[in-house]
Parts: sequence; structure tokens; C-alpha cells
Amino acid sequence: MSALPHRLLIVEDDAGLAELLSDALSSEGRQCATVGTGGECREWLTSHEIDLLVLDFSLPDMTGAAVIAELRAVGRLPPFVITTGHGDEELAVELMKLGARDYFVKDARLLKRLPGAIARVLQEVATEQRLAAAEGELRRNEARYRALFNQSGDHILLLELCGDGGPRILDINEAGLRIHGYTREEVIGQPLTLLDPEMKPEQVADRLRLLRQKREHTFEVQHRRKDGSTFDVEVRSTLVEIDGRDVALCIEHDITGRKRDEAALRARNEELTRFNRVAVGRELRMIELKRVVNELGRQLGLPPRYALEFAAARTDNGLAAPPRRTFP
Repeated sequence: MSALPHRLLIVEDDAGLAELLSDALSSEGRQCATVGTGGECREWLTSHEIDLLVLDFSLPDMTGAAVIAELRAVGRLPPFVITTGHGDEELAVELMKLGARDYFVKDARLLKRLPGAIARVLQEVATEQRLAAAEGELRRNEARYRALFNQSGDHILLLELCGDGGPRILDINEAGLRIHGYTREEVIGQPLTLLDPEMKPEQVADRLRLLRQKREHTFEVQHRRKDGSTFDVEVRSTLVEIDGRDVALCIEHDITGRKRDEAALRARNEELTRFNRVAVGRELRMIELKRVVNELGRQLGLPPRYALEFAAARTDNGLAAPPRRTFP
């Protein structure tokens, strides 16, 4: 599918010259329209879109500079070039300040020079438009990334993997700033030891080795806030490439509550273990005393006072029964 032809508006009060310009540019595949005054130009552009305006600097009703000012004021100024009956360095500077892409003197070489110059200008405009579109898309992507980055409830850090001095903080989201108590200016560019002062060089080397091998690495660490208090985090680190360099994308989840619950559970389990040991020891001592009573009764010719068959069952279930005592 071929591209649509470029659309040009020629503003020239000399009808004969306007026709010659239109023919020269149309022969290069351009679509050309012509008007003779600044007012007609302004009116025509209210209902038409063009790729380039070819504007005579001296018109019957106004100057080219006035046309440019009026179109710019209403947001209808397209890319433009100027034609003029005379040219000098002072005029060239004025036209460039107005935003002209080029200017051409109306001399014997005009019709020969104009088509090639217009092609060059249109190419420049197209390149600039593609660049603007790409930059606009980049800004939109950056805005989307920044929104997701900052709206995450987890703390997110981008770390530069420096060869010496350990990782440095390239970026950190709002959740990360809040929990650490720093401003962005206080954190960006600082070594990671600002947040993890207990980090040892051998730990860094080991984590980087695993990260480069597996591209992902998860570990737990303790971070320190600006006020000196600490909290536990689980770090899920992923190796990514940004601008041709390896960067660690670290998503950190506060596990202080989980650590606290785990510690409480361990304490309860230890307490239960101690209680069981005490209770079992007491029960075993009671069994031994009952055996003593039964043995004394046997020596006196009395029947056993306590039934101790369950003691054998307790032994079978893994509890050691106390040694039997015998009496002479």
C-alpha cells in the first residue's frame, strides 16, 4: 500500500507564479492548493489539514509574519517555508526565529531548486514527527510504569550492580520511601548499605553470583529505617537489562509480622515441650511410688493396692518406665 501524497498550500498573490510553483511541486507527486492572500490562507486552513505551507512573505493584505502569528495563536500553524522577493542575512535570521524550515528567493533558480528543497523539508518534518511520536509513547510508557511502580504495596528498588562498593540505589517507589523514612533525594544514588548496614561483602558476592546464575534469587534480610529501627523483609530479586547494563529489580515484602508470629509459635512449642517433660517426669515418679507401695504390701502379704498394667502400655508407647525396685 503506497503512502498518501503530501498536501501543500501555496500562498502567493502572483497567480502566474502560483501556478508555476504548483505545477513544479505536483510533478513530484504532491497535492497542491493555492490562495492569494493571508486572509484566504487563514480561512482555508480552518477546514483543511496540510503537511507544509509555502508562504509568500509579502502579501496584499498582511505580511507573512502576521499570517504566522495569527495561525500560531489559534493552534493552526503547520510546518512552513517562506518565499520572498529579496533575501539577506537579516531577513534569514528573522525567518528562522519565526520558525521557518527554509526560505527561497524568487529568482530564476526558484522553480529548479524548490522541488528538491521541499522534499528535504518534508523528510525532516516526517522524521521529527516520528521522533515526537516515539518520545510521546516513551513518556506514556514511563507514566504507566511510574504509576504501577508507585502504586505497589510492596517496596520496589532498582539496584545498579557496581563492581566495588556494593549495589547502588537507582530508584525506589513510594512504599519503599515511606517504610524506610527517607525522601527520594536522600536515597537515589546511595549504596544499599544505607538500608542494609549489616550487609557483608561476602553476602553481596554470594547473592550476585546466585542472581547471575539463576536470574532470580529470593532471600530474607533486615533493613534499617532512617530513625534506626529495623524490620524484616523478604527480597525477590530479578536480573533485568536497562540501557545495556544489568540491574537488579528487587521487590521486598515486609515480613516483620510473620517473623513475630513464627517466634511466638516457637516459644509456645518450647513451653509445651518443657511442660510435657515435667508432666511425664511427674507421672513416672508417681508410677514408681505406686510400685513401691505394692511391693511393700506384697511383703506384708497384702494384695496390690494399685493396678499398674497401664505402665507397661506407656512403656510400649515410647515412654521409658522407671526401673523396678525390689525389697529384701
